[in-house]
Amino acid sequence: MPDWQTEALPVLHEAYHQTEAAEIGTDVTSATIAEALGRPVDDQRTLRTVSYLKEAGYIDGGLGISQATGEMVIDEITIKPEALKYVAGWPGSPEAAAASFLVVLQDAIDNAPPEERARLERFKESALSVGQGTLSGVLGRILMGG
Repeated sequence: MPDWQTEALPVLHEAYHQTEAAEIGTDVTSATIAEALGRPVDDQRTLRTVSYLKEAGYIDGGLGISQATGEMVIDEITIKPEALKYVAGWPGSPEAAAASFLVVLQDAIDNAPPEERARLERFKESALSVGQGTLSGVLGRILMGG
C-alpha cells in the first residue's frame, strides 16, 4: 500500500488539479496523472495508488484501456467530497488539515529560492518533530476558530 504523505496525497492532489483544469468532455485518467507527475503513462505505481484512492472513497472512476499504450487505466476520474478536505481546503478533520499543510509546505520548499528553502526545510522539520498528532491538534483548534 502506498505511503499517504509521499505517494497517495501527491497523486490525489494531481488528480484534483487535472480534473479542475480539464475541459468539459476531456477524460482524466491514471495515465494523465502519471504523465503530469513526470512518470511514464503506463506507470504501475500511479495506477495502484489511484486504485487505492478509489477504494478508499477519495476518487471515482472506471476501468478502461489507454488508447495511447493499450494498458489498463482508471478513467473518467472524478474527485469525491472526502478528497476535497485534503486538496481544496474544504472543512474537514484536523488530520486532513495537517496533511494539506505539509503538502503546501513541501510545494513552497520545492519552489523557493535557495536561501528561503533552507528556512522552510527547518520549519518543516520542526513541524514534523512535534508529531502528527500534535500538529493535527493545533491545526484542528485553528480550524475550529480558536
